[in-house]
Amino acid sequence: MAVADFLNADMATVGAHLRAGAAWWVDELAAMIPRALRSGDARARTVALLSGPEPIFLRDGRRLASPPAGGKVVIALPRVAALVREVVLPRLPRADTRRLLALDLDRLTPLDPASAVFDFQTATGDAPTGRQSVRLAVVTRTTANAALARAADLGLSPLALAIDEGAGAVCFDFLPALADAGARRPPWTDPRNWWLAAALLLLANIGFAVWRDAADIARLTQTVDTQSDAVQLAQRARARVRAEDARRAALVTRRAVHDPLVPLAVATTALPRPAWVQRLTWDGHALRLTGFTTEAIDPIAALRRSGAFASVRPSTSDLAPALARYQPFDLTAERAAPAALKVQPR
Repeated sequence: MAVADFLNADMATVGAHLRAGAAWWVDELAAMIPRALRSGDARARTVALLSGPEPIFLRDGRRLASPPAGGKVVIALPRVAALVREVVLPRLPRADTRRLLALDLDRLTPLDPASAVFDFQTATGDAPTGRQSVRLAVVTRTTANAALARAADLGLSPLALAIDEGAGAVCFDFLPALADAGARRPPWTDPRNWWLAAALLLLANIGFAVWRDAADIARLTQTVDTQSDAVQLAQRARARVRAEDARRAALVTRRAVHDPLVPLAVATTALPRPAWVQRLTWDGHALRLTGFTTEAIDPIAALRRSGAFASVRPSTSDLAPALARYQPFDLTAERAAPAALKVQPR
């Protein structure tokens, strides 16, 4: 069916296609289950033999005096009521094998397909490559409906409509074919309903997980939006504190470099008495001193001995005239490393 035809179809047609697709998917999944686990064969079930005037109930090969509680039993038809044969077919999925048998039922059996129902089992024997051996069982609808009607009169609820193989063993199940034709079957006995329920639960879990994640994200977003103003205020305060710390660090560095008090104190301590400073010039790196002292005092040597200045030299040869016994001096001293600028006690 083309996509355009599917989109333009009415709801009944779309529903039919969806049901057919779901049935095919369930059959494919059921084909992967071991046969012992299909249709509840893994658990012991009560078998009701209705071939005689009185029903016979068997469970695990032992005869029961009464039906089980609830009347849920497997209705077993006598072996002579069914036509059973083996055919070799191409190896196909179970759903495709069932459709192929339905198309060839008039060729494989003498019964009219409209008046018969069938079931099949894949035989375990060897088959040619690419083919499979299939055990086919066919009963008339009249026989199947008569067995179901008698079970209803006895108050029994059929879990399956099978063929008696003796000693309480049964095989095949014609109830799904009758259900497709309108016969009633308890929904919990159809394994496809359980697969569909499992798929719905899986989708519900996925949807719940997606909804929970979306709710968590929405709650987290709401929390972030609620705290955004406080966070922005804290970030602005932090930026102001950092800017203030940087400004103070720069101020301390600038003061350490350009503060004239430390070089002045060092020079004052280093120059012996009597020595007078007439003029002091400080540019942040070099200190220039101009003044008078006695001939016995060498100011350049005194500043060099202090260790506070890296280079001490005369500044100019154009000195002021001497005063009585005092000689003028004019020198320039470059500042040493900041750690060396320590005032020594006099």
